[in-house]
Amino acid sequence: MTKIDAFRHVAQVVNRSGTSFYWSMRLLPRNRRLGIYSVYAFCREVDDIADCDLPPSKKLEKLGEWREEINKVFSGVPKTLIGQALQSSAKAFGLNKIDFLSVIDGMEQDSALEVRIRNWESLEDYMDLVSCSVGRLSNPIFGIRGDENEKLAESLGQALQLTNILRDLFEDASNNRLYVPRDMIREQGIFSKIPSEVILHPEFKEIYKKIIKRAEILFERACSIISAGDRKNVVPTSLMLQNYWRVLKKLEKTNGPKRGEHFNLSKFEIMWILVRYGILKWH
Repeated sequence: MTKIDAFRHVAQVVNRSGTSFYWSMRLLPRNRRLGIYSVYAFCREVDDIADCDLPPSKKLEKLGEWREEINKVFSGVPKTLIGQALQSSAKAFGLNKIDFLSVIDGMEQDSALEVRIRNWESLEDYMDLVSCSVGRLSNPIFGIRGDENEKLAESLGQALQLTNILRDLFEDASNNRLYVPRDMIREQGIFSKIPSEVILHPEFKEIYKKIIKRAEILFERACSIISAGDRKNVVPTSLMLQNYWRVLKKLEKTNGPKRGEHFNLSKFEIMWILVRYGILKWH
């Protein structure tokens, strides 16, 4: 297999995924575009493992294979097409091995038969693995480095993940997952351990509102960092922020979790964000 084969493969993974961020990635220069494709393909691969129907032991086995592959990437002997693409990207953009392994650590947590979060500190640790680490991998590819990378990865990563948690409450509950901290739940007088009962409890909407407020603060913090950065470097991150911030606004209007609600943006909304915060900012 060649580098051309590897990069063709990760581009196909991105294209097949149907991600709303495809066109924001397409705005990047070719070398940066291929770099972010490789990171996205890796994250897609391990996320699919955590969400598949295999028993936890098999999921952990497959994630362990990816842990070995990441070690091979940084030893110069990757076995897979995604691994070969990652090897080139890691070298070109100075990506850190620990961040790839952190993503896998997070997917291992998601692979359990039951997922519960003890307190807010534990939630922040989880979000650092599954979301902030992805930001630390992506930002250098966009051209955001050093302290700016760390601060943006933390604030935006947590904001995005909190939005995901609220949006996917019912889907996660059906998979015996609940990412809302248990101490918040108990403080609100909810003592059930069954996710679906927790999120349908009348008092849960107060927890819902608190998480939305926290996400808003984090989005505002990330927006300030982005506003102070180089215009071209922050375009892809700005597009992601604007997309998810609007999803959060839709969640806020429900005044609590609603079963069957769809919060993803319309094609028109996505294209408007692409033009307003992407194309116009780029040129």
